Amino acid sequence: MSRGLPPKKALEAALLLARLRGQVIMFRQDAEAPGDFMIIGPEGIIVVRVRRTRHLRVTLKAVEFQQQEALALLHSADLVPEILRELWLWCPFGSMRFFRLEDQGLVELDRHGEDILRFGRKTVSQNCTGRGAGETVHPKSPYGDLTSAPSETPSSPG
Repeated sequence: MSRGLPPKKALEAALLLARLRGQVIMFRQDAEAPGDFMIIGPEGIIVVRVRRTRHLRVTLKAVEFQQQEALALLHSADLVPEILRELWLWCPFGSMRFFRLEDQGLVELDRHGEDILRFGRKTVSQNCTGRGAGETVHPKSPYGDLTSAPSETPSSPG
């Protein structure tokens, strides 16, 4: 069972990002509402539920298990198929993860609403060990690894 309304800081952080994606319409805050707000933008209409969590670096299956109640509310809303449903998780340390609820389960998104795996980037849970844990990893550059020095430096002319 949920412990109440979403924390004020989580909702404030979510609204900043939501306004970048389109017009935001707030829902009345009660336990039966399908989401916290709706975004109307170029992608269409999106109903968003914001939740606070201390466990942000977990697999999609773990998110589905931990957020069963929020996902059930999103799924149970009597919406037309064209209306998208998203779950946004906020960590007290200031990080967020974004998910779209689809028929086959959750799909992880970036903060602009784009599918992370579509562009070949790893999800947070696939990159949660070692230095840089939790950061989204971008695919290799077509020019090779630009972060390391070349093994051989060509001699200067002359």
